[in-house]
Amino acid sequence: ASEGRSTSPGFLTGPSRSTTQDAVRSPVATTAPPTDLLNHHPIYPRPPDPQDPLRPRHPDYPGDSGGRRSWSSSWSSSWSSSKPTSGGGSSPVAPPTSLVLADANRDEEEMTTSIITTTTITTTMQSPVSCQLNLTGPEGYIQAPPTSSSAPHATSDCSYTITVYTGYGVEVQVMNADLLEGDKVAFQDSGQEGNAVLANETILTRGLVVRSHSNQISVRLHSQKPRPGSILLRYQAFVLSCVFPRRPAYGDVSVSGLHSGGEAFFSCLTGYRLQGAGVLTCTNASTPYWSGEEPRCLASCGGTMGNVTVGRIVSPGFPGNYSNNLTCSWLLEAPQGQKLHVHFEKVALAEDDDRLLIRNGNSLDAAALYDSYEVEYLPNEGLLSTSRFLFIELTTDASGTSTGFAIRYQAFAAGHCYQPFVKYGNLTSSDATWALGAVVEFACDPGYTLEQGSVSMECVDPDNPQWNETEPACRGL
Repeated sequence: ASEGRSTSPGFLTGPSRSTTQDAVRSPVATTAPPTDLLNHHPIYPRPPDPQDPLRPRHPDYPGDSGGRRSWSSSWSSSWSSSKPTSGGGSSPVAPPTSLVLADANRDEEEMTTSIITTTTITTTMQSPVSCQLNLTGPEGYIQAPPTSSSAPHATSDCSYTITVYTGYGVEVQVMNADLLEGDKVAFQDSGQEGNAVLANETILTRGLVVRSHSNQISVRLHSQKPRPGSILLRYQAFVLSCVFPRRPAYGDVSVSGLHSGGEAFFSCLTGYRLQGAGVLTCTNASTPYWSGEEPRCLASCGGTMGNVTVGRIVSPGFPGNYSNNLTCSWLLEAPQGQKLHVHFEKVALAEDDDRLLIRNGNSLDAAALYDSYEVEYLPNEGLLSTSRFLFIELTTDASGTSTGFAIRYQAFAAGHCYQPFVKYGNLTSSDATWALGAVVEFACDPGYTLEQGSVSMECVDPDNPQWNETEPACRGL
């Protein structure tokens, strides 16, 4: 039998042509040389060596047997595959394979050879990127994940812990945040028990500032995406301090300092008493805190107030409702030689047996200047004592409550009138001591108008100084 032209294993030397033969030749599968594809890296840097131990073996790969191999079918092919390896690498990639198709007939016609090249493309998936850092500098920047990592990763789990000196905290400012859906970010105060969460991705916007209450803070970015979003942070140390204490309702607060050793001083408006410590101290330099809870200002149920000048008395609970079954008594005492004036801001008592009494003296036996049982309307000009004492009493029964009362009081000396007052308005005077001859003019706040009084009045009568007109009232429009 005649021998036909053969090819070397692994390389195609040229087009195959047929010779005179008595039988049809079987198709022959060969490998083609590496092909340069547009925008694709070469699969092999050099021709594959059939004897290379790293070359993948395939049971139907002709080179494995060292020569040609025939199939009974008129079409045949050979291929290889590769898959990612753990740890960021991949197995060697098989070269492109060629399929040689032969079509011959018994009339010894020319055999036509075609080459079909296939390419296997491998996607490399890296293992999780490592970005676990402990930072101790007083300031710096954090880029998460690091910009040096540009290849896709199965997951990203970045954790940064910033620790500064004891007595200092960590302030983190978000310089840029470009997160993807599903990315998780958490800022935790890791220097405190419980690792309190200070912020997360739901509020993470450019410019956000997060401060720790201890000398350590941790930041974590976790993503399941091959290419996660990123954040750029700036951090710096700051001196820890106590937070500014809350001002109590109907009171005030002032501080000498917010760092360790600083003090906070609390006070209440006239008519209220302090419930709790009046002074708190900022303690513990490492994690500063106040020595106690902020006090409250409560309206007291009675009391004795001596040498008063100007002030206010309100019923317990005001401006809320008072309680049932109360008996509250206040004794006001002006300085020697002075008298007292009372102005009503508000009186609202429940019906039935709730009662407000103001007596011209220092006991229950003194004559009544005002009795809510007997007076239907409040005296707009207020009340004047004939001595240096006023006795005020509030009693409530077991049914029904209301807001109660609020009254202003003022002591004034002989030869002077009392200081005028107008609610929802203001006044100007020719004499701030309200001496004989002083003239006062009134005006209402925007949205109010003057009623039931004069726009001006004068302090008259040298023997018994008093205003010649009644103070006006400002009513809402």
